[in-house]
Amino acid sequence: MDMPQLFPALSTMSQAALLDLLQRSTSQETEQGRLFASRSQWHDFRSALKQSLSILGRLLSLWKTSIQTVEAKHGSNVSLTLYFLRFALGINAALCLFWLGGTVIPFMISPPPTFSWSYFKTYRPLDLLQGYGLHNTFLLYGGYNYGDNIGGKGDFRLDLSFPLEIVAAFFFSLVMLLTTIHKRLQGAGDGAFVGQNKLFPFSTVVFTSWDYHLTDAKAARNLRNSIRNQLAEMVFDAQLADAYISKSTRITSIMLKARLAFGLVIVWPVMVGGTAIAVYLIITNQDAIARYLGFGFASTVMLSLVTVISQMLVHMTVVAENWHPRQRTNVEALKLLSIKLINTATLVYQLYRIQTSVSGETTSTAKDASTFQTCNLGLGRVQADASCSKGYLCCDASCAAAVVQPTFESHCVPGCAENLIGLIFYRLVLTNMATLNLVDVLMACMYRLLGMAVTFDPPAVVIQIIDTEVLVWLGSMYAPLLPFFGLVSNIVLFNTKKFLSLYLYTPPKERYSASRTNVLVYTLMLGILTACSVPMVFNLQYGRKYCGPHQGISQTSALSTAVSHGPRVLNNILTWAISPFVLGGLCVVLGFFLLVTQGQRSHFKKDKEHLRLEFEQYRHQMQAKVLIARKLKGRSLSIVSQTSSEGSKDMRITAAVYVGAFRAITACVPFGQQFK
Repeated sequence: MDMPQLFPALSTMSQAALLDLLQRSTSQETEQGRLFASRSQWHDFRSALKQSLSILGRLLSLWKTSIQTVEAKHGSNVSLTLYFLRFALGINAALCLFWLGGTVIPFMISPPPTFSWSYFKTYRPLDLLQGYGLHNTFLLYGGYNYGDNIGGKGDFRLDLSFPLEIVAAFFFSLVMLLTTIHKRLQGAGDGAFVGQNKLFPFSTVVFTSWDYHLTDAKAARNLRNSIRNQLAEMVFDAQLADAYISKSTRITSIMLKARLAFGLVIVWPVMVGGTAIAVYLIITNQDAIARYLGFGFASTVMLSLVTVISQMLVHMTVVAENWHPRQRTNVEALKLLSIKLINTATLVYQLYRIQTSVSGETTSTAKDASTFQTCNLGLGRVQADASCSKGYLCCDASCAAAVVQPTFESHCVPGCAENLIGLIFYRLVLTNMATLNLVDVLMACMYRLLGMAVTFDPPAVVIQIIDTEVLVWLGSMYAPLLPFFGLVSNIVLFNTKKFLSLYLYTPPKERYSASRTNVLVYTLMLGILTACSVPMVFNLQYGRKYCGPHQGISQTSALSTAVSHGPRVLNNILTWAISPFVLGGLCVVLGFFLLVTQGQRSHFKKDKEHLRLEFEQYRHQMQAKVLIARKLKGRSLSIVSQTSSEGSKDMRITAAVYVGAFRAITACVPFGQQFK
């Protein structure tokens, strides 16, 4: 019904004003309804997000419960090793998100012309597992081959993403390690800094936080066993100290020193030299090994077996040297780390030679196939590539069609050195994950079948974790998805060790408290990260040749060119930031920071000892006051007994005053007893 029919007595102006008011109110109701609907949707989204985060938190808390269960059986040393594994897993998860968001997802959104999903269908799964057919995919650096289109209008600058991701991964890992070490140093000896049991044993956290909110029977059982283990560790520490004092006779001391000198001067150098020679021979002859065995993972499997053998030999020699259990763990970790550093340095040097030795014309500009070595594709993909020199690949029909040179088929053409290096890192991570865990399971089963005890070896697990991180830090420069495989390796290692610890490993006979000695493993990882900055800087400054988003230039040159179009100060900052001297100076400053933190820790210990002495003195004073109060009580009782009931009122008041004074003094006794 129209407005004039509703209000016939109103004038035309009043009707227009009323109609306008009605339209406004209608529009306001519509807007309020829309806002209410949007708020309801936002509320539903926030509720769903909170629920998802809670589910994720429960999934991650399974690790916490599992570590507490392992600690209840094997003690603090094993639990802190698993906490270190969880810390490394967190770093790999963050790096995986960095590389996915910065390189892989933009690649999938706008892939280069050289990429095709048909590569994953053309090659067999076994060939794909060995790395064949992946050279033009997002798994390797050479697959990001955008040519002249890189950095064009509307394109994601992957030539800038790679160097930024490398720098971000380095500094993120550095900050995480320094933060953890700082918390660990501040928390050592002070329960107020513990907070959560990410760095400390479960029983220690419960002791310091006085947590009586255990409602689960399994958690209560874990707590009881963890407290029992911690008390056993303390008792064993004292027993070991007495035992080593009793062994300090002249003849025993000479024999122990002779055994230690023989192990360090003769056995140790032979072991280090033997493993270094074995690694060098395997890496330099990896093509011949792959050609002889017909398997692309042959050389990396042999490297993993060398690692297993070296771990066994180091463990045997350290046990024979008769170190204190706490010192034995640290010495074994340092020895394994030194061997791993030598092996990794040999590997990095060989990869450096591969990256710098592949020279000549590219496959797209070469004119004559007779300049290249021939290869036989009929032997199979593995042996055909192995018959070529390092850095060269056997060109098949798809390769010849891609470069529009049919004569290149069955010839060894220059390949992408960065792809070759990335494949080596992929294979090392996968073979270490499979070989080391499989050997641990088989060895544990064999020992149990033979009726022998096998225990958890924390130093070997720590070095395995650090080795995986080294491969991730260095390999992600050539294989962006390597942090994901490092994450999978950490998960497999944790579940393997959890299964072995609960069902096959026996608790250690020699226990010791490891809650104050766990800083070493984080310090070792910090030192390794600092050493990794050298190949990182080289990779940033080395000019690319044939593949990837930096053909003919280096990553720093691409970044400098992009920054040069902006403010000049950014170019200067970039030039100085990637300098090895600046990175070295930064590491020195951070090391000084850690020394200051250590000094604060020592000062805190001195203050704590001084406060303890004051409390002890105050306790003695309170005990003296209690004795005086007891004497006053005896006197007051004798006076009251001798006074008749008809005595004066003043005497009663005096007795009451004495009794009141005694009660006031004795009321302070519980306050003094808490400092005993």
